[in-house]
Amino acid sequence: MQDISNLLEQIKQQYVAEIPSRIDALESLILQLENTDQFKSTFEELYRTVHSLKGSAGMHNLHILGTVSHHFENRITQIGDDKSASTDQINSLLRFTDLLRQATEQIINNENEFSAVEKKLAKLSATNEQKNIKILVVETSKTIINIAEEIFSEYPAKLSLYRNGYDALKVLLIEHHDLLITNTEAPVLNGIALIAALNHSQDLKRHTYSMLLTSKEKGTPSSRHSNSDYTVLKNKHFIENFSSTAKQAIDDIKSQHKINK
Repeated sequence: MQDISNLLEQIKQQYVAEIPSRIDALESLILQLENTDQFKSTFEELYRTVHSLKGSAGMHNLHILGTVSHHFENRITQIGDDKSASTDQINSLLRFTDLLRQATEQIINNENEFSAVEKKLAKLSATNEQKNIKILVVETSKTIINIAEEIFSEYPAKLSLYRNGYDALKVLLIEHHDLLITNTEAPVLNGIALIAALNHSQDLKRHTYSMLLTSKEKGTPSSRHSNSDYTVLKNKHFIENFSSTAKQAIDDIKSQHKINK
């Protein structure tokens, strides 16, 4: 009986050791969803891989991995297998792989407390609330993009990412967004020019709030030139100020939605 227990433990440890490479494979599949020509086959392989991971985790009594995989599987199902995945959907799926990686690291380190993973999972899985606030972000810095995604993940907001101001303006002219966030140094069409163009063209009844991210200390005054609704300085207090300004913007947008109902 002891030999059987030892054998089962060895199989479990081998399984745990292989999980990081499985997560790498999952991330690769998720990124391949951007290829619309192979979307259906990639989608099906992704679903099968997560489903298999969930089943194996249950067999080895690794409940945290099974729970994350279960919610991961549900999110994949929400996308559907007959269309392309948006950038937001791909980013959402990648967050599940982050949770799987965090949980696996704790298991390898013989840690049994997964409250941090469970808290992030609950936050990530709380998608029943309709994401009815549309935000367009013009930014090239991956760091700032990650900060924005983290901050707005607390709200019923959907982020669309663009790398230059010109492409963003073309979208804003044909599709209403509740908030534009742009860097002063945005390529092709800088942030100040983008906000000015938006303010000049938009319907006053459907106001798009604008937030300018700038490293210039003369920045509060800079909002006079750009007519941005909010200005956030990129200094040592950037994350704190970005977070508080985001909250104010969301509150203003929700108030506007109530007025327009």
